[in-house]
Amino acid sequence: MSLDAPAVQRLRLDYAKGEPLRFVSHLDMMRLWERACRRARLPIAHTQGFNPRPRIALACPLPTGVTSRAEKVDLFLTARLDPREALRRLNAVLPAGVEVFGVAEVTLTEPALMSLPATVEYQARVEWGGPAADLEARLRAWLVQGSVVRQRERKGRAGEYDLRPLVEHLWVVGQTEGRFVVGMRVKSGPQGTGRPDEVLKSLGLWDSARGLERTAVMVG
Repeated sequence: MSLDAPAVQRLRLDYAKGEPLRFVSHLDMMRLWERACRRARLPIAHTQGFNPRPRIALACPLPTGVTSRAEKVDLFLTARLDPREALRRLNAVLPAGVEVFGVAEVTLTEPALMSLPATVEYQARVEWGGPAADLEARLRAWLVQGSVVRQRERKGRAGEYDLRPLVEHLWVVGQTEGRFVVGMRVKSGPQGTGRPDEVLKSLGLWDSARGLERTAVMVG
């Protein structure tokens, strides 16, 4: 396969990242997909220039330590392939903890996944000693605040930002295994990203969290 061959097809995969890969970073996931595409013998296109790289694009990064059933990745191919065949080949070589459950063809000219604003949903399992009504009241009180100022460090410099505009909704999903499940819908994009760990910390629930999962990513 020539590295100079242009892309003629773009496949968007939906996949789950499970517990075995919970602490695998965004960069390592890129490497994982590169290896999987080679092993599956997919005709992956490459970038142009001095150091060509496989044209594989992930959606908004998943925080380290978080599982997901809603990840997306775009693969650019130099030869057309039946999407179902691509799915079959990849699932045969992917490691435990990653499973592709959906695939669709999208246009080559569609904007990059990372450049698109997204709405992202998470669910957190938390220990909560009181009734559900008290937890729901805490979430409602958080949402009516005009601002939620948080600290962050960027390029070695500490600064402040307002988390409140990045959070669209908070709710109690229900109970499972004796723990409450808190749902959150946050924004992710060039203008800022609502980090689920920061939401839980600002709610006073971070120390009682016993699991965090991304459940939906809606781009565009």
